Amino acid sequence: MAARELSGASATQCFEIGAGTGNLTAALLAQNFKIIAVEKDTRLIARLSDRFTNSPVQVLQADVLTQTVPANVPLCVGNLPYSITTDILMWFKNQRCPRALFMVQKEFAERLVAKPCTSDYGRISVLMQLLFNMKILFAVSANCFRPKPKVSSVVMSYVALPTVFNSALEEYNFERFTHMLFHVGNKTLAKISKMYGFNVAQNLAARRARTLTPNEIKSLFIKVSKDTQKFNQTHI
Repeated sequence: MAARELSGASATQCFEIGAGTGNLTAALLAQNFKIIAVEKDTRLIARLSDRFTNSPVQVLQADVLTQTVPANVPLCVGNLPYSITTDILMWFKNQRCPRALFMVQKEFAERLVAKPCTSDYGRISVLMQLLFNMKILFAVSANCFRPKPKVSSVVMSYVALPTVFNSALEEYNFERFTHMLFHVGNKTLAKISKMYGFNVAQNLAARRARTLTPNEIKSLFIKVSKDTQKFNQTHI
């Protein structure tokens, strides 16, 4: 992750996901960050603790998915494990951290920023675009890794947008709604509405989920929620 991106962050504290051997941690220290470095692998904890003795680095041996980003920490960073990138992003969105810089697989990044009517566009595109302003900053060569991976990587920025949901419950129900829209294939909204028992406006009946913008899907969710109790769960 390039130092130029870290130096542009308006923060003095950050939360690092998967500190590993501490190379990114060291780059963060060089930019005068105070760091909470989370690492799950017990074999690396002693190495991290020794490397950053007498430094403003708090090393935590933990699964990041069980942790909470402190309210006073405005930046998350990390080279995310590609096998659980979705899990980490779903965790991150619930932290309400203002900003993040993550390295992710290039194909996954393209799904996040995909536009309607493209093959990469899906429910994670919809949800993340409603919650964050996302930008692919730069590519990372496979030659930077040992062993050399067979996939391409990019660094992305995530800046939290003003919330579009009234509560965590509404956000949860919206996620259920988008799962329903996208898991049934390329059916029209008219067919989906018959399958799940809700009404859809005539001007949307022939549309398909992949053609709707995130805001159009949010508006449809609000209307469906008013018309039926199907997406009005009262608990999570």
